[in-house]
Amino acid sequence: MPPKLVQNETVAVGPWEIRCTKKPILDSAEMERWEAELQAPCMPEMVFGNNLLSLTFHAPPPDEHSDAVDTTIEFNCRDALGEWSTRAAKTVCVREGTDTDASLVHVAHSNDWSEKRKETVKTMKKKECDWTFTTYYSGTIKLNGELAHKQGDDNALERLCIIRDTSESIPMEKLTRRDPIHVFAETVLFEDEFDDNGTSLVSVKLRVMPTCLFVLQRFFMRVDDVMFRVVDTRIFHDFGKPYVLRQKQVREATFKELEGQLPSDRSSLAQEHLIVPLLPLKSEVNEEIRLDGCPVSSSPSASASPSSPSSPSS
Repeated sequence: MPPKLVQNETVAVGPWEIRCTKKPILDSAEMERWEAELQAPCMPEMVFGNNLLSLTFHAPPPDEHSDAVDTTIEFNCRDALGEWSTRAAKTVCVREGTDTDASLVHVAHSNDWSEKRKETVKTMKKKECDWTFTTYYSGTIKLNGELAHKQGDDNALERLCIIRDTSESIPMEKLTRRDPIHVFAETVLFEDEFDDNGTSLVSVKLRVMPTCLFVLQRFFMRVDDVMFRVVDTRIFHDFGKPYVLRQKQVREATFKELEGQLPSDRSSLAQEHLIVPLLPLKSEVNEEIRLDGCPVSSSPSASASPSSPSSPSS
């Protein structure tokens, strides 16, 4: 039996409510409004502003004196771009004759690229931004429909005792089993092709199996003849447990570092499943997010991360 495809609808899976939307890109008027509201120096070519993947867990009241708590983990385009634009205004863009920075890159064919996007380059020179649209966004968390924290203030979740670092990792062996997939969803948040000099893409996929659900949000960036960068956020719920696991990873490498490993066929460089395994892990964070509204222990277990993906300089 084929899996249930969730597209522009909401479906229930036990205590979970899953919503996925796939809509057209924003029109020019909407793009201008978003650019102004986000205070963004530039915008990706294709912004799917109405696309999102949302998972809401309806937990019963912990006792007769307490209210039920709905916990939502959502991946949406606006917050993904918001994380990027907040940093973009603060970061130096690498251009001809400037110092390089580990978190930014320079298009190999910069003269052609600059010529095609004269106005964008002018804006970037004024605002100084990361034109690769690298986002370290790892989802938006809501409690009973209200934001649990402001954009960029992930520490608020720790103060609310909703989230903590954990030594428990996602059991990848369970995800590689050939279990039947009951529900599947997929959507794209934004994309840019750097005027045929590469790609910058944020996609989100979900699958529900008999004993668990799994979400992968991936930022995949390729700047031709320069570098690759991947920022992954994984969500895993083992049904029956009062928490989900969230894993955040950053991987990247230059073309020079991957010399002799890349596919000879240039068209294969866009195939994520071929490229991602080649990229060295730069940082990893494993977290536990409570689903029942009860605070987690005040003594978090050790983090299994060398450094946080929220630090682009890693």
